[in-house]
Amino acid sequence: MDNLNKEETGTLGKNSQELHLRMIVKRSVTALMLGGIMLVISIAINFYTTLVEADRLETTQFLNQYRLGSKTLTYAVQAYSVTGNEQYYNDYMRELNEDRNRDIAWEGLKGNDITDAEWSEMEHIAELSDALVPLEEEAMKAAAAGDHELAISYVFGERYEADIAVINSQTDEAIDRILHRLAGKKNVLVVVQVIVELLFLLSFVYVMRQILASNKFAREELLVPIQKVSDQM
Repeated sequence: MDNLNKEETGTLGKNSQELHLRMIVKRSVTALMLGGIMLVISIAINFYTTLVEADRLETTQFLNQYRLGSKTLTYAVQAYSVTGNEQYYNDYMRELNEDRNRDIAWEGLKGNDITDAEWSEMEHIAELSDALVPLEEEAMKAAAAGDHELAISYVFGERYEADIAVINSQTDEAIDRILHRLAGKKNVLVVVQVIVELLFLLSFVYVMRQILASNKFAREELLVPIQKVSDQM
């Protein structure tokens, strides 16, 4: 700035009024450019935050759908094993072949913001669930044959109950971690957006100050002397 002042002073000579006015204009233009950049960044961040929030809501929906599908299958096969009520068998088959909540949720999550580590965890949970399918099939066969004691031993046995507890626990923990990460990502964007908007506001205030300064300069350094000369003439 000092070098600029020296160069402009040498060019303009003793015309310090013109130099002062040029500096005011230059500062105003610079502030306007920075403000414009901050405005564009703010709009971009706001748009991206909207996309992140939509992704978070959709991911929440798919994760809950996956959890619902798993619990529906478990409840239906256990209820059918105990009661032999065909309604529970139909519920199990409808969830498995028609509603397919787990499959739909799994495909939906592929298009969302899920990290490789989170996918590995979800795949491990899916493997545990798939390992229980043979026990569930045997239980339904036994229940259909009227051997409820054998059916109960399959889906209320120590192995099945332990695996179900692990699956439910790991599913809940995985879902909580994913949702917590997505919420944290959104919060970071919100903070950045607030900072950018504050910078934009500061640039706007600075421009207004420069405008007021230029008006004051024009009035006191240009108009008043001209008016005095005019009055003397």
